[in-house]
Amino acid sequence: MRISTNMLYSNSADSLTGMQGSIVKLMQQTTAGRVLTPADDPVASARALDLTQSQAVNEQFRVNRQNASSLLAATESSLTDVVGAMTEVKALAVSAGNAAYSNNERDNIATALEGRFKELLGYANTTDGLGNYLFSGYKSTTLPFVADGVANATYHGDQGVQILQVDTARTMDVTASGQAVFQGKGGDIFKTVGDLITILRRPVTVEADKAEQIASQAQYDAAFGRRITGLPAPTAQQVAASKAAATPGQIDEATTYAKRQQEAYDKDYGNRTDYPVGSMGALNQALAKAGRAIDQSINNVMTVRASVGSNMNELDALNAAGSSRNVQYADTIGKLKGTSAEDMSKTVSELSQQQIFLAAAQKSFASTSNLSLLNYLK
Repeated sequence: MRISTNMLYSNSADSLTGMQGSIVKLMQQTTAGRVLTPADDPVASARALDLTQSQAVNEQFRVNRQNASSLLAATESSLTDVVGAMTEVKALAVSAGNAAYSNNERDNIATALEGRFKELLGYANTTDGLGNYLFSGYKSTTLPFVADGVANATYHGDQGVQILQVDTARTMDVTASGQAVFQGKGGDIFKTVGDLITILRRPVTVEADKAEQIASQAQYDAAFGRRITGLPAPTAQQVAASKAAATPGQIDEATTYAKRQQEAYDKDYGNRTDYPVGSMGALNQALAKAGRAIDQSINNVMTVRASVGSNMNELDALNAAGSSRNVQYADTIGKLKGTSAEDMSKTVSELSQQQIFLAAAQKSFASTSNLSLLNYLK
């Protein structure tokens, strides 16, 4: 076969162009990986696409967990503040039972409680970073609690709880219903504090205390001297006179009555309904009732707070698992696309080899293209 000069140039140009194309592709593979298009490896390309989608879903769950963590942290912070404020309310209620305090001192405590009431209202109306209310349920743009001006608050949210999907098969409550937190389980934080303020604003009078002493003394006389804790004991003369005028049956009946009164007193300051309004007995009875209501409210908030803390701990575990999955996805995708350290090293080696081949071919072509019979005729 006769080889023409044109054929020589054409074949050489095609060969050099092909080698340059290979070098360009290898250079792309050193940055993007061995599989640039599905044609390079259809099976690996399809598998890598599936894993990339799974990785994207895993990343979205991470974002959801981040949002959930932010909401739960804000909720937990508010609940912690509520517990702290209610603990202060309990301390003020206990101090208000000091018999040595005057009406003015109890009024000062009531004023302090008004400050705690406003503080609690602020915590109940806490917002997240986007300005949505944490304790409004689904009505996140509605102010949850509105004070009615008499140390009480009305709930304007709903019973819904915001939920986020934080993993493939896990949805999580990220907020709490304000009514469940502040007015749950039969207790109402705002009403409790409001009632306590009203109690302390009611003055204790000498007349009421005297009336209480008379009522208490009548109970002792009927009980023939059996002392009830916290109430004044009858005099020896009163006991003697009562016993002298009583039958054995009356004595037994009075003794049983005194025992019941003692048990009732231990439970709720006697559960008596005959404390005169404005007496220390009525005040102490009301303070004891308020104290139990405060304890119930604190326990309710602590229960919700424990649930929030449990969710936050679970998010930490889910984040760790999600990070591990992401590493596995990235490693497998890298191997399928040829972006692993081993593959990249191999690609760089092939690139260097092809560049050497190209340089040799170019030099060979340059030498060959200069050959001519005229060079020998000189």
